[in-house]
Parts: sequence; C-alpha cells; structure tokens
Amino acid sequence: MLKNSGPIIVLIDNSVLGHGRTHESVFLKEKVNWITGEDTYLDVLHRAPIDIKQKYGETVFENVQYLPGIVHLAQLGLLELKTSSELLSERQHHPTYRFLGRKGYFDYNLFEKISKQIKSVDGYDLPDLSDWFARNPTTINKVFYSTDIDPLGLYPDNDKRQQDRIAQSNDPLYKDLVSLFPGKKYIKDAWHIRTAEINNLFCFLTMDFRLCKNVEENKTKEPVSSLHTKVLTPKGFGENIGVYPINPYLCEWAEGDYLQSSARLRKKLKKMRNEK
Repeated sequence: MLKNSGPIIVLIDNSVLGHGRTHESVFLKEKVNWITGEDTYLDVLHRAPIDIKQKYGETVFENVQYLPGIVHLAQLGLLELKTSSELLSERQHHPTYRFLGRKGYFDYNLFEKISKQIKSVDGYDLPDLSDWFARNPTTINKVFYSTDIDPLGLYPDNDKRQQDRIAQSNDPLYKDLVSLFPGKKYIKDAWHIRTAEINNLFCFLTMDFRLCKNVEENKTKEPVSSLHTKVLTPKGFGENIGVYPINPYLCEWAEGDYLQSSARLRKKLKKMRNEK
C-alpha cells in the first residue's frame, strides 16, 4: 500500500524520540583467573535491556513496542520522520543523548541509525555563535570538557523564552488551538499540531497521552474537527496503518555485537538469580 501511495510523512515529537533508547550500559562483575591462580572480580561493561514497563509503566511499554516497526518503515523509505525548529529548540534544555544518541558506550537507540534522516520542515533554531565567542573568548574548552546540558550558556532560560516566543504568534490556527486547550502546558503542543497541519503531514506522532486524550475529547469541536493532520501515539499510528508490535528488547539481536552484549548479560543475571 505504501509503495503505491508514496511515503507517509510524520512530525515526530521529542517525547517519542526520548523512548528510543531501549538498552543501557551497565557494569557487571566477572570472575577472572590470574596466572598466579588467584581469582578476582572485575567490573565489565555490558549492554542491558531497560525494563521499560517497570520504569515508565504499561502504557509507555505498549507504545514503545510500535517504535521498531515505525523505524523499519523509515529505513525502507516508506515513512518520513520530520522535526521542526521549535521541536529542535525544545531539546536545548535537555541532555544531548536523550533523544537520538547514547548516554553510555553500549547503549542501544532505535532511532540512532536514522537520526540524520529526520530533517526539519521549517528550518533550524541556531544561536549566534560569533556573538557568543566575542563575549567569551577564554571559555571555549567548555565545549569539549563540560557535561552540562547547555555548557556554553547559549540557551539560558530557553524553555520560558520559547513559550513566550510562541505565545506571541498571531497565527489563526494556533490561536484557535490554544483557546481550545488552555494553559501553558499546551502552548508548544498547539504549535506542533499547527506545524504538522500547515505542512500537510499525516500526523503529529507523540507520547504525550494527556494531549492525545484532550484532542480526542474535542474532536467534534473546531478547529480539531477540521484538521487534516492527526494526533496519534505510536500505538495509534501502528494500529492505523497495520504496524506489528515488537518487543524492543529483541531489536538489538539484529546487531553484529549482540552476542557480546545483553544476551551474555541476561545469561549471567539468570545464573546469579538461580544461585540466590
């Protein structure tokens, strides 16, 4: 169906990208036999699956199960994932690894391989670096050595500034959406829905379940009733086009190093539980 109709184009929320990391790096003690015959234990780094259901709950786990299929469609070119300047701006007050990268060396992120394919539909939020370096000529090393969220201080109070910037918009669709979803919580969400609509995208894909609930409750009211773009969770999107849910723990098995990572770790953890 998708091959005949062309790719589906989707605006993907940061809340979805944030759940793409399904495995994390952990240390596990391994027994080592020295030449002298003495045994000791060393901390060895492994890849371990994140217990998504326990950490985030059943609803999040149900939705994460549709991410492998969504990523696979993107890899095949049957689905185009898009971001926007304001979605990119949101990331500036979060750790860089949270959405598309790795926190640890052996982490596994579903979106990592297609991260370069996720382009913005309306440009990019870029700071004026020349002005910053002119004011801070001696602190360039912060770029390389700091682990802060915003080591250069290029985005001070970015969250508040972004909300204030969007709230000043006179876009009629945005203003109608904000009036339907009152409160600061929905200032940026209304803008993202508006962005997906004016760019003729299939949907705004999000894991903001409260937003999806509010959209569903107001689906007969304007402007929601006139929207062509949908507001869907990964589960809703998957059920809409027939994506099969897959346990995300299985996805790394397609990687060449999986035998040396969580598969080996699971075996050791099982052995440790049996010993207890």
